[in-house]
Amino acid sequence: MDVTKRSFRDTLPMLAAALSQCDIIALDTELSGLHRTSAEAAAFEDSPQTRYEKLRSSAQTFAVVQFGVATFTWDPVIKKYVSKAFNFPIFGVTGKQLFSLERRFLVESGAVDFLIQNNFNFDETFKNGIPYVRYDEEARARAAIDAAENPSNNVMPIEEKDREYVEEAMTQIEEWNNNGHDTSVSISADNGFKKRLIHQEVRQRFPGFLGTRSRGRDVVVSRLTEQERARASNGEDEYKNKLHAELEYLIGFRRVIEMISKSRKPVVGHNMYLDLCQTLHKFCYELPPTINEFKNLCNSTFPVIYDTKLIANTAPEIKSIVTNSTLSDMATRLTIDIPDPKLVSHPEFPDYASGATEKFHEAAYDAFSTGASFLRMMHRVCNVPAGTRLDLSLDNSDDEAPPGEISQRRTALQQYVNRLNVMRSDAPALNLAGDEDEIDRSHMLHVSAFPASWKTHTLVRAAYPVLGHAFVRWIDERSCFLVPQDPARVVVGTAGCVADALNAKAAGAAVCRVVSYEVFMGAVKVEEKKEERVIVGKKRVREEGEQVEDGEIDEVEEEEEAESGKEAEDESRSDEGTGEPSAKRRKGDASSCVIS
Repeated sequence: MDVTKRSFRDTLPMLAAALSQCDIIALDTELSGLHRTSAEAAAFEDSPQTRYEKLRSSAQTFAVVQFGVATFTWDPVIKKYVSKAFNFPIFGVTGKQLFSLERRFLVESGAVDFLIQNNFNFDETFKNGIPYVRYDEEARARAAIDAAENPSNNVMPIEEKDREYVEEAMTQIEEWNNNGHDTSVSISADNGFKKRLIHQEVRQRFPGFLGTRSRGRDVVVSRLTEQERARASNGEDEYKNKLHAELEYLIGFRRVIEMISKSRKPVVGHNMYLDLCQTLHKFCYELPPTINEFKNLCNSTFPVIYDTKLIANTAPEIKSIVTNSTLSDMATRLTIDIPDPKLVSHPEFPDYASGATEKFHEAAYDAFSTGASFLRMMHRVCNVPAGTRLDLSLDNSDDEAPPGEISQRRTALQQYVNRLNVMRSDAPALNLAGDEDEIDRSHMLHVSAFPASWKTHTLVRAAYPVLGHAFVRWIDERSCFLVPQDPARVVVGTAGCVADALNAKAAGAAVCRVVSYEVFMGAVKVEEKKEERVIVGKKRVREEGEQVEDGEIDEVEEEEEAESGKEAEDESRSDEGTGEPSAKRRKGDASSCVIS
């Protein structure tokens, strides 16, 4: 069901009913872009905090242009899940300047081109998009409203040239008020100044009885209702009431997120780490700086979350079926190979369940595909009999089921609840319910300074005598990580042996350098510390006007840097190959290539 800003309020009761009755809620977003630069793309060596910072930056930079919500409700009579899918175009209208809600976002040409190729209607977004205001933005706007002065309180003196016009208008209004039977009277005004004079004089001469509004070149004067008179007698400020009403309209789509949150129902997404960052940042609160604070915000907003990409990539019962876990391929494969449970679309909603309609990259359709895939996978993983509802409770609420079935279901659910898929990482899941396990990368080797013409197979074959089968995680055209399938192959001295093998392959065309992951990251931290001190030095120049050269640091800082560099160098000597040292990490496309 397509929902626009005009139909939004009328649709909310229908959405509320669907959310209150459903078993699961599936979400999807369409975005104006993903990364500002290639340096912000996912990199294999990202720490959990670094990856979160990249996604946080993306959420702060790009816009949500469409939001999909799909509910799935078990019908015990027909023994099928009934789906209702809602499609919301999103556009952040600013409203009054007083609110300070001006929206700025970037557009990534590749992302826009991709959406256009998939028949995305940007005209609908910008013309009929539903506005939104976060909680912190609302609080600032309401404070600004309360502190605002009613412009009508500033009385304008009536100049002699306008006095006759004003008095004639007031006479006309008084005669209508005393004798007229019409509900209103219109006063013509040549310009905005005269219109403001009419508004002002009516409020002063007929306080609490008559009200005014502009209509084209006229000022329409009408009698106040009893409710309006009561508000005026209680000292309510009509100007501020109108501002509060406008802000309430602008809050818009946040009401949908509030309803989903209050339902406490399981929320399902596909590869939804970025979707969550965008949802929370746009419609709830500004994203916090640390990953642990982000987890707390997730848990308080959506207490039960499932990521279908993580399930497809890790569940043994599913991996044999789904070889490509992109949403379109995964959903298509599961529809063929796991026919249960049966799904139908509610007759008042688009018929996505029959398979007759395929609209991937429309947010509502993607949300439906995500929810349907979740139900099919978890029915298989939890071994749910055909024609039976999946109990998603994480306790022993299903008293009728045998204890063994309850235990199997709970174990299966707890493997995936509140865990998000993490792309291009050796830590493939983010645990929203606890701390992250420390990632062991001691078997990874950083390789640099090899010929730019080398490909994945060149590196793998050259290193094979030392490492055996290995993965290549590219950083740029002349640096990468080599990751052996057997971590036990990496011991003291392995880096030097790999360097010798690569240099033999290069045959003098380059001098390859190979170091352990620990040595490489130590050098990166030294370089980052230097760059941070450069920034501090420049800031000091700006703030204090000191004559400090770029990168100048105090003697104590120089000693700390030298000591840190010495530690990295000493460690490097025990486990690196020959070649020119390169402490600074090269930046480039962070995409990875896997070869075994």
